[in-house]
Amino acid sequence: MFEAQAKRLLYGLILLLVLSYLKQVNGRVVDEHDRLDNEEGDDVSVHNKSSSTTPLIDFNNTNSDGNGINNATSNLAVVTWYNKEKYKDKSTEQKTHESQSGQNSNTTTTTTIITTTMSAATTTVVTASSTKESSRVNYTLPNGILYEGNLVAGKRQGFGTSYHLDKSVYTGEYLNDRRSGLGSMTWLDGKKYEGEWIYDKISGPGEMIWPDRSKYNGDWINGKRSGTGTFYFADGSIYEGSWINDKKFGQGSLTWPEGKKYDGDWVYDKMSGEGTLIWPNGDIYRGEFIDGKRIGSGAILYADGRNYSGNWEKDKKSGRGLMIWPSGQQYDGDWADDKMSGQGVMTWPDGSKYEGSFMSGCRNGNGTHTFSDGGVYMSGEGVLTWSNNERYTGSFLNENRHGSGTHQYANSDSYIGDWGNDLRSGRGMLTWSDGRKYDGDWKGDKRSGHGTMVWPDGSRYAGNWLDDSRAGPGVFNSSDYSMYEGNWKNDEKSGQGLMIWPDGRQYNGDWLDGRVSGHGVIPCKKIHEKT
Repeated sequence: MFEAQAKRLLYGLILLLVLSYLKQVNGRVVDEHDRLDNEEGDDVSVHNKSSSTTPLIDFNNTNSDGNGINNATSNLAVVTWYNKEKYKDKSTEQKTHESQSGQNSNTTTTTTIITTTMSAATTTVVTASSTKESSRVNYTLPNGILYEGNLVAGKRQGFGTSYHLDKSVYTGEYLNDRRSGLGSMTWLDGKKYEGEWIYDKISGPGEMIWPDRSKYNGDWINGKRSGTGTFYFADGSIYEGSWINDKKFGQGSLTWPEGKKYDGDWVYDKMSGEGTLIWPNGDIYRGEFIDGKRIGSGAILYADGRNYSGNWEKDKKSGRGLMIWPSGQQYDGDWADDKMSGQGVMTWPDGSKYEGSFMSGCRNGNGTHTFSDGGVYMSGEGVLTWSNNERYTGSFLNENRHGSGTHQYANSDSYIGDWGNDLRSGRGMLTWSDGRKYDGDWKGDKRSGHGTMVWPDGSRYAGNWLDDSRAGPGVFNSSDYSMYEGNWKNDEKSGQGLMIWPDGRQYNGDWLDGRVSGHGVIPCKKIHEKT
C-alpha cells in the first residue's frame, strides 16, 4: 500500500514538471475569481497557485497498466474537464472525473484534475497543446463572453457556442477567434439569424427573422442586406430584388397585401426610375417614378378602358398629355392636378371638335367648337353659334352660359339677361317673334317671381309668376279695357279679386278657375222714377 502511494506521488511530481514546462512554452494566464459560480457543465481544470494546500491528484484517465498516465500522449494538452456539481461542497476533497478505465486514449490530450482549496483570488492556468491540436472546452473570455467549443492555440477555431453578456447566443463556425463560416445568432429580443459570417460580420447568404415576424432571406455584406434577397414584411407585403446597405436599390418587385404590385427600379427604398405599377382593380401604369411617385413620362391603362399617355407630377396628370376614352372621344392638351386645364383639343366620334381653353376638366374661356353638322362655337369672349343659326353672346362658366348674355333663337325669339348653368335665371327680358314681351324674374328657364307681360293686342299683366304661369297677386289690363286685380293660380283668376268691365259693371268677391264662384258684391245702379 505504501509502495502504491509513493508511486502516485512520483507521477504527480512528474506531471507538475510537465505543467510548468508547457506554461513557459505555450501557456495562457487568465483570472479566475468565481469559476465555481458559472453555469453547470464541463469546464477546464484549474491549478491554484496561491494556495498552500497540497494538491490532491486523481488519475482516472489511466492506461491499461494503471499508472495514471497515457503513454501515447506525447503531445500533451493540459485542458481537462470537470463537473462543477461535484465541486460545490468538496473543494478540499479529491475530485474524480468518471471515465472508462482500461482503455487507451487515442486523442492528443491527457485528462487530469489538479484541485486545491478555492479562494476569491484564485489564478487559473489554461494551457493548450504546443502542436496546435484542438481541444473542446468551456472558457470565459476576458470580456465576459462564455465560450463552449474548440480552441487552437488559445483561439476559438472550428465549431463552438458563445454566450454574450447582452444575452445573445452564437452557435457556429470560428476562424482565428472570429465568427466565420456557417452560424446562427439569437438576440434577447427574439431576432434570429442563420447563415454565413465573415470576420464577425454577417456576410453571404443567410436568413434573418425579426420579432414582428418579418423575414429576410438573401445576401448580406457587413451585417447589411446587400445583393439579392426577399423580404417578407410583417403586414404581408413581399419585396424580391436587389439591396444595397439595407435599402431596396436596383431592380425589384414589391407586392402589397391588397394585391397592388410594383416591378421596376428602386433607389434607397423608394420606387425611382422605370417601372410598372398594377392596382387590384386592373389599372396599369408604366413609366417613370421619382421618390415613390409617378413623375415624368408615363402611360396608364384604366380598367374601364380609358388610356392616358403623357406627363405626370406627384402622382397626377400634369403637363401635356393625351386621353382616349373607350367611346373614341379624345383630348390632347394641357393637364393640371389630374384634370384638363389650359389649352387643348377635344374630339368626338361624330366628328365634332373643340379647340380652346379648359379649366378643371371643362371647356372654359376662349375656344372654337366645330359640330359634326357644321355648327361652330366661335372663338372670342362668349360667342356661341349653332348650325340652326342660333347665337349666344355673353359669359360662360364650365362650358355653360352663365352670367349675362344675349341669345338669339332660331325662331327669332330673343332673350337678354341673366343666365345660370346654361338656363335663364335671374333678371331678364324675353321677346317673342309674335310681339309678346316679358320683363322680370326667371328661374330654371321659366318666368318665376315678379314680372310684367305685354301682349301684341295691348293686354298687360303685372304681378307674380310661378313656373311660367301667373300665380299670386297681380293686375291684368285687357285690350277691351276691362281690368282684374286680385289673386291668380295656374294662369287663371282664383281667390279674391275685383273685376271691372268696360261698361262700368263691377264684381268684388271670390273666383275659381277664371269664373265668379262663392261670395261677392255686385253694385247696382240707382233707378230714377218718371214724374
